[in-house]
Formats: sequence, structure tokens, C-alpha cells
Amino acid sequence: MKRARGLSLLELMIAMTLGLVVVLGVTTVFLGSKQGYRVQESTSRLQENARFAMDLLSREIRHADFWGGTTPAFIRRYSSSLASVGAPCTESWMADVDNAVEAWAGAASSPLAGCTVQNYVPNTDVLVVRFADPAEYMRTAALPDIDGTNGRLILRARVGRDGILFDWRDHAEIVTPAPLVEDGAEPPAPDAPGAFPGDESTGVLTYRLGGRVLFVRTNPAGTPAIYVRQPDSSVSGVSNSTELVEGVEMMRLQFGIDEDGDAVVNRYVSTADMRDTDWASTLIVRAALIVRGDALDDFADDNTYTLPDGYEYTPAAADQRFLRRLFVQDIQLRNRLDRS
Repeated sequence: MKRARGLSLLELMIAMTLGLVVVLGVTTVFLGSKQGYRVQESTSRLQENARFAMDLLSREIRHADFWGGTTPAFIRRYSSSLASVGAPCTESWMADVDNAVEAWAGAASSPLAGCTVQNYVPNTDVLVVRFADPAEYMRTAALPDIDGTNGRLILRARVGRDGILFDWRDHAEIVTPAPLVEDGAEPPAPDAPGAFPGDESTGVLTYRLGGRVLFVRTNPAGTPAIYVRQPDSSVSGVSNSTELVEGVEMMRLQFGIDEDGDAVVNRYVSTADMRDTDWASTLIVRAALIVRGDALDDFADDNTYTLPDGYEYTPAAADQRFLRRLFVQDIQLRNRLDRS
């Protein structure tokens, strides 16, 4: 019988070479598919964060200048601690109902350091909105059972007339009917206890004072994110910074100004160019966000993004591996449009 022959060295080398080619091809396809999947996943996460961020900004901005059916000119402050506007991010500052929308232009360091406190992302704008919080509406009968958890200040508004802003601990003095005045006696002073009785049946609506300070800072993981501060029961009356949406790398704002009172925007102004008199005439906030996704392999984004206010943003070298997109949305201050 003839001996069985094995593979020759040449045949073995050819087989190994063909095998390596096949393995290399499969590996290349796998890595390409994996990279494509990562890009797709990053894009989806980026778009999700952008949509959530815009929805959040839209909700807060549309609440701005809502005062329960009255206007700031007819809201009086019951507490002496609210007589003047204090330092940024204090309770009396948050109660500045005459300035329902304000913003501070982004700079190398925080333009509103008393609110952003730390880890501010340079050149991002800071937005402040104030309102009577519709999510914190309460019936008059429920006032004795509330506390200051979500803010100590309460607004009671007589629809189409006036309003009063007070500390929730003074609610008994505010809602108790004023005593009857005997013939010939002096009537009680306007700010006397019992000066604002009534309930929903008589057109008196009660809300907790709301407000938001929205800004961009880096979170403990080093990722830029939108943060918020708002009224609460702390000593200052305003909460610490709370993260809302991560991945927001840049926020710049413009404001649509109605110059002739016809409820139509005449011009758009960047935050840096806003005059003190322009805030009361603002009808639209144009929000521009640069949102980033995940860091990708073999990817470099060295593009320069031009935002609507003219600011040009180029990612730092250390951040160029991140996929990013620019999103712009116009948000109406509907309470002012309805009032026009």
C-alpha cells in the first residue's frame, strides 16, 4: 500500500495565506460595521439630547411672564424682604417680576458668577425666566397644608386686576377676610392682614412663584450639560445647581424685539447687544445649541460652527473626537403675545 501523503510546505503556506486573507476581510467588515453602529448610536443619542434640551427650554420660556391673570405692574409685595431686588440667585432676586426674561452674554468667565458658581463653560449665555408656576397651582383651601419645599413665595392673583406676593408662612394673614369697619372708623391700611381674601369662586388664583436660571457647566464626569437653579426652601431661597441635559456644549441666544407694539418682531438682537429697555419688548427667544454625542475612533471634528448671533465656535483639540450638531429654534413668549 502507498503511504498517505500530507500537505507540502508550499501548500500549507498557501492555505494559511488564504485563511489570513479571509480573516482580515471578516475583521474589516466587522470593524466597519461596529464603527457605523457607534456613529449611528451616537447620532441617535445626540438628537435625543438635543430634542430634550429644546423641549425643556421651550417649556420654561413659554412660562415666562405668566402671572395668573394679572401683570407685574399690579403685583405688590407683602413682605419687606421683597421690597428691593437682592444679589443674583437670592430669593428677592428671583422675585423680580418686572423682569420676566433676562440673559447674560457668554464670556471667558461667568457673567453671572453668583448663580453659575463653578465649572461654567466659557462663552455660553445664561438665561433667566420668571413666572407664576402653573405646575404649582393650589386651591385657597389647601394653603394651610403647604410648605416651602418648592419655593417659599406665593402669588395670589385676582384675574384681570391685581396680585400679591408673599411668604407662604404668612398665608393666614393674606386670606383671612378683613374685619368689618364700623361707621366712622378708619378703614384698614392696604397692606393690613386680610387685605387679599377670596378664592377660586371669586376669581382669586394662587400659585407658587417659579423661576429658572439656565446655564451650561461641566458635570462631575467632565461632560458639558445644561444646569438649572430655581426657588426652593433653602436659606437663600434658591436651589443648588441641578443637571438637566448632558452633552450641550454651547448655548447662545438671540431675542426678537417688538419695537412698535404691534406684536410683530422687528429685529433680532444678540444677548450682548440687548439694552435694558429691550427685555420688556422681547417676544421671541432664539436658542442655538451645539450638542455633542460620543467620542469616536479615527474621527476629528475641526469644523467652525457659526451660530445665529455671529459667534464662531471651533472645538478644542481634546474634544474633536466627539460627534456634534448645531440646533436652532425660535421660542415664543406666548404670555406676551396673548397680552398684546
